[in-house]
Amino acid sequence: MTEEIILKAREYARRVHTAARCKYGEDNEPYGVHLDMVESWVEKHQNVLRKPEDRINTRAGAQTHDTIEDAQQSYNDVKNATNKDVADITLSVTDVHAENRMLRFLLTVPKTIKDYLKRTGFDCIKLSPDFGIIDFPKKMINWFSVIFYYLFRMHVYDSMEIFAVSPKKESKP
Repeated sequence: MTEEIILKAREYARRVHTAARCKYGEDNEPYGVHLDMVESWVEKHQNVLRKPEDRINTRAGAQTHDTIEDAQQSYNDVKNATNKDVADITLSVTDVHAENRMLRFLLTVPKTIKDYLKRTGFDCIKLSPDFGIIDFPKKMINWFSVIFYYLFRMHVYDSMEIFAVSPKKESKP
């Protein structure tokens, strides 16, 4: 797999966000500025992904991450423009519909983390107070960690960045 899928995802995301009149920030910059920032963050942390194709698909997913919720695209639209893995990543980070931003975030994070853990091979992560757009106080991270553990029997630790901390042990046949 080559980085061609990243270029396809970048072109597709820019086209659909432009058509949806999406802008970024207080200066109303083109939405591609935000997409490039997200891809840059993903590229910086991609060393935790086991497979080279996951690294490429995740960078492409960084470009398409808002296409479903902000540009009214469907899973199949993303899949047709890129590939199934990029569409799966995009869907895994797409907000679940809920009445407020905090609830949307709390309902979306488990599916995002599940996809992340599958691609890294790790069994627990550290969760940043600045995860996503919402600025979480440390107390909220601790509360979320407890809820997440009871729902999924998975540990979430607080830190300055999201990254895997414990590789899954290989089971012997």
